[in-house]
Amino acid sequence: MNRLGFNTRVSFPTGEAARGLREGIELFRAAEQLGYQSGWAYQRHFDNYLSSPLPFFAAAGQHTSRITLGSAVIPARYQDPVLLAEAAGTADLLIGGRLHLAFSSGTDAWDDVFGPVATDARTEGQRRLARFLAGVAGRPCTPSPNVGASAARRPAPS
Repeated sequence: MNRLGFNTRVSFPTGEAARGLREGIELFRAAEQLGYQSGWAYQRHFDNYLSSPLPFFAAAGQHTSRITLGSAVIPARYQDPVLLAEAAGTADLLIGGRLHLAFSSGTDAWDDVFGPVATDARTEGQRRLARFLAGVAGRPCTPSPNVGASAARRPAPS
């Protein structure tokens, strides 16, 4: 079976992010009409590109019905894995199970913004990916090594 997909950066001129996002949604809609089975969008921070793919995919999924929507790629180093699992689960439910995610370890290029980590990028990326996979599998989340003991014992709000 042949499958046809595409990659995009969902780019936009400075000051025209809303227009660029709408055009990106239209690209996915048109690709589906042309018979593409998958579309993938890169995540890029602090540039004129898509910085948060999950809400974008949830929106694009409301304008498509068959095409698979995928990330190419999400740098795990910069993501809270539990929040990412929740956002990915929500987006996937909204688009009928068509979400596909790809991850990278990321680099230390944005540590001044997102905060440094105590290990190398690969080790940290693998740690966060394991927590993400536990979250999407519905397993209980264990306290993060970055959370103090008192926060980990705090009861959930009712």
